[in-house]
Amino acid sequence: MTMQAVISLDPLAQTPVGSSPLSEQLFEQNLEGLSVGEETRALLGDAPGRGQVDFRAGYLCLSADGCQLDGEVSFAELQGLLKDAEQTQGPVILFGLGVGRLAQELKACTPSLAVFEPDVGLLKQRLMAGPLCLGDVPIVATEHDLTQSWSDLAKDRSGATLVAAPGYREAYPEVFTRVAATVEQLVNRTTANVNTYHLRAETWARDVVDNVDCLTHASPFLALRGKLTGVPAFIVGAGPSLAKNVELLRDASKKGIVIAVNSSAMALAKAGVTPQVLMCIESIDVSELLRKVPFIDQVARAFSLTGSPEVLRVGAGPLLPVYEALPEFEAPLRELMGTPGVNVSGSVSTAAFSLAEQLGCNPIVLVGHDLGYTGGEAYAKGTAYEGSRVEADAESGLLELKWSQAVIDAHGKGQGAMHAQEQLIEVEAWGGQGSVMTGVMLSAVRAWFESVGRELPKSRPDLDFINATEGGARIQGVREARLGDLLAALPNRSLTAEGLAELAGAEHPPISAARIREWAEGQCQALRGVRESGKELRSRADAALRGMRRESPALVRKAFKKLSQAEDAYRKTITPLALLDAYARREIDLIAATSRSESRSEHSRAEVSIESEIEFTRAIERAMDRYESDLKRLVTRL
Repeated sequence: MTMQAVISLDPLAQTPVGSSPLSEQLFEQNLEGLSVGEETRALLGDAPGRGQVDFRAGYLCLSADGCQLDGEVSFAELQGLLKDAEQTQGPVILFGLGVGRLAQELKACTPSLAVFEPDVGLLKQRLMAGPLCLGDVPIVATEHDLTQSWSDLAKDRSGATLVAAPGYREAYPEVFTRVAATVEQLVNRTTANVNTYHLRAETWARDVVDNVDCLTHASPFLALRGKLTGVPAFIVGAGPSLAKNVELLRDASKKGIVIAVNSSAMALAKAGVTPQVLMCIESIDVSELLRKVPFIDQVARAFSLTGSPEVLRVGAGPLLPVYEALPEFEAPLRELMGTPGVNVSGSVSTAAFSLAEQLGCNPIVLVGHDLGYTGGEAYAKGTAYEGSRVEADAESGLLELKWSQAVIDAHGKGQGAMHAQEQLIEVEAWGGQGSVMTGVMLSAVRAWFESVGRELPKSRPDLDFINATEGGARIQGVREARLGDLLAALPNRSLTAEGLAELAGAEHPPISAARIREWAEGQCQALRGVRESGKELRSRADAALRGMRRESPALVRKAFKKLSQAEDAYRKTITPLALLDAYARREIDLIAATSRSESRSEHSRAEVSIESEIEFTRAIERAMDRYESDLKRLVTRL
């Protein structure tokens, strides 16, 4: 392959382009056929074309302000980029579209690609100049659009490769630095989320099986979906600025519903505030801390079925369970409960927002959500975790986290050591005055709220989303207001925890033990089907390996045809068992990592793949043993 061959693939190479080929028809056709980010589309609509597409030194290029962009890339340079991308196992982000030559070559050679074009005018000029064949590759001109596309790009893979098209880094140095920082944050967030999921997935799944019998005496909270239309919801976090408003939350509980998260509960109690709802999704056992909360017997407990079983058994107030809307839990629990899950992204506060939004609450007000380390504190005074301090080291660009003993004790040893350092990030402060320091995890939560703030005007134009924290980090795109001013304009209501529970019970009575038993036995029956199809798959895989080692093309063709059929059958039997994926995930990932590092001098790529497939089925069988044992214990308890 030569670079000249790459150039000849560019559609523009067939038609020389003049200095200003303004074609609205081409522009509209490109927009229709390409995956252009939503904000980017809006910016393109108002932007004039800029620069020019022309021939120079025998190849097409884009130029602007006397600078040539997207020039020729040598084959050796391209191979180096692809090698870097393969090693990171993550998406490639191309900084600069140019005429699209490098983007097309990267698309052909990498499984996951996005293009960030720093100049909307140049992007519009290119889209008006001629057809661009990039299919579903995301093309974005804003960091928001890049963030929005990240989940599909990364697909839970850690790492990313940022590539600058020729001339772009020099022409847009500040934008490149900013995009590099955004990509780093996104990678760190993905890595943290993946690590958390892989570390805790089986624990969450086993807790679900341990907890579902509580549904025989508890109605799901989202039986109230859409039933609290127009009721204000105040979601109370444990950020350092909570002290500014904690006293006002007593009045807030008269104006709507106050949803406290588990970490903020004690601060409210010390201020004499009793919320209607206490929400907890912790997989770690924080039952001892919750037992110390004075109002634990008076609140509606929005506790997650993925949480610690000890937590779900704390408190005498009404239990209104929820669950996170993750793929492993959504299908089986929606089948059982008949209600949806709550969206979550790294914090119980995101789950609380999702709950309030689905209930129909309006406005939804954040209080005590600093999403940063205001004044060097990690938690508000009065919380169980107060005293946790954070210090910034500007020289190293790191935050030093000094956790209180209460945090260390609650975290325990089962989830690994508490992290002691984070990358230092400074963001605009609430109110727009000054900045506040924060870290990767809190930035991920802030980014989630910012994406919600951008989406709501389209999906829920009536919903007023307000940040009344009065401190900490600004959540871009979310209206800011002082809590006192908001409360003064709201009428009194008389909502109680008991009233919420009665309404939920009327909408969705508790589930019978017979129904839960039927669900568990159905899961066990499906597991038996997976065992049979797994046995058949291993048999066909062994036959394929024998054919390959005998170097018999006829045997290989026959064996691979039967192996493909066995793989299809296995996928069909395992697909309905979403919870099983959580039981098996950690071991499967270890096998996958081992197969990637397997020496290709000892085994062919195909042999390694088949051997790994056999190991996958065995790992899934071990996970099935644990899942089936948990299901049988559940049936015995009912």
